[in-house]
Amino acid sequence: MLTPDQPVQPIALKHLAIVTTPDGFLFYDVDQPGLSALALTLEAPFDFPDSFEHYVTASGWAQDPNLRVSISQHSNRFMVIPASINDPSQVRALFETAFIKGKEADLSLFPMSDGKQAFCCELPSSHLETYKRMFNHVAVFNPTFLMAEWVFREARTRQETIMLAYHYGQSLHLLVANPDKWLFLNVFTLRSEQDALYFTLRVMEQLNLDPFTLQAYIGSPLQHQPPLFAALEPYLKERTPFIYTGLPEAPVCTLVI
Repeated sequence: MLTPDQPVQPIALKHLAIVTTPDGFLFYDVDQPGLSALALTLEAPFDFPDSFEHYVTASGWAQDPNLRVSISQHSNRFMVIPASINDPSQVRALFETAFIKGKEADLSLFPMSDGKQAFCCELPSSHLETYKRMFNHVAVFNPTFLMAEWVFREARTRQETIMLAYHYGQSLHLLVANPDKWLFLNVFTLRSEQDALYFTLRVMEQLNLDPFTLQAYIGSPLQHQPPLFAALEPYLKERTPFIYTGLPEAPVCTLVI
């Protein structure tokens, strides 16, 4: 892992994917085969944006007129609303009802591919301002939205029920879809490793998911298996580890074990 005070050499890229992690950022060359990432570790939250700006500038990416940048900004504060609700004041009222301190949120709305719903999430303005200042061509995405779309797309293509568990710090995002619709999109706060298994099994029970046919993907933004992968072995026939890539077209990359 690279830390902010380590030297950085300029790296020429055409398309850069940036993924937030619980303690910093991962940087991917989209055109480079494989999943080799550079990492920036922030010692504390207040190291942003200074350390981030220094790293991006030293790498030669700041204000590069030829560089495309795709950024995945994680958030635990999201909700799915009817697509017919698109008035900003209505969207904000719903968000403020669902979340404490909703008035401080900068909200983004992404239409979902079923045409019936929209994904509403918080994207912090301080981060957005930094990204827009540092890059000429930047698009900011929510990773949970991209993975939810991937789950639904896979379920329809394969005509199977798909469950994805995304472990991020002290949170677990669970996404489930069958060929017809999304069945579950929510986030759980974890106090222990056992919580992840408990919440996953409860959701499977509530949705009456068949452990012999369910296709389950368990992963994180980091290139190692979260404890939930091993914990689910006695309960599921099919488990596939994955890493979140930050690529809008292919956000999930399965890992060979």
